[in-house]
Amino acid sequence: MDQFQNQSQVQIDDLPPEIFACVIKLLPPQDLKAAALVSRRWMEVVEDPRFWTWAVVTIDKEEDILKLNKRRFQLLKDIKVTRGCVDHGWGLGLDGMTKLFKAVDEIPTVSMIHGLSMCKGISAVEPNLVVRVLNRLKVLILGNNRIDLTSEQLELLFNAFAENTSVELLLVIRDPFISKMNPELFGAAISNVVEETSDYECV
Repeated sequence: MDQFQNQSQVQIDDLPPEIFACVIKLLPPQDLKAAALVSRRWMEVVEDPRFWTWAVVTIDKEEDILKLNKRRFQLLKDIKVTRGCVDHGWGLGLDGMTKLFKAVDEIPTVSMIHGLSMCKGISAVEPNLVVRVLNRLKVLILGNNRIDLTSEQLELLFNAFAENTSVELLLVIRDPFISKMNPELFGAAISNVVEETSDYECV
């Protein structure tokens, strides 16, 4: 009887770390957030990036980019850029867009950036950085004032597509730079994309 009573008094904090992590993994998102506030030990376990792959980080103000530096988001897949990138002005110039692209570049699991087409400062970002980030997105919309890229950025991007890409859906909408692109490069790039839709207007 005494042995049974002793076993029933085991606390969750007494569990081995791997068992404790398995229990934490079963929590729904809202409870997971609350669990991080229980104690330092719980926070260390809850901050494990494997528990946060479901999360979508919303970037409204430039300061929100700092969220992407948190340990919990190092396996993040989705980011949502809101209208705030225009309303607050950070999505209109070099500094804010460079910060966003550098932060995303540090998280290789990011495969979706919703709302990126609202930001008009991408053409000011270093071309290789732009290519590294855009080439691993699942969906990409180019042209017709969607994602504003320079001819250099576009050429590097399509060269990257021709080698290897994670892009599954590419929408190309009447872009003057793309319409002047070497057809062989365009064809080689498009052949690596799972699905391509273009309203390709020759000049």
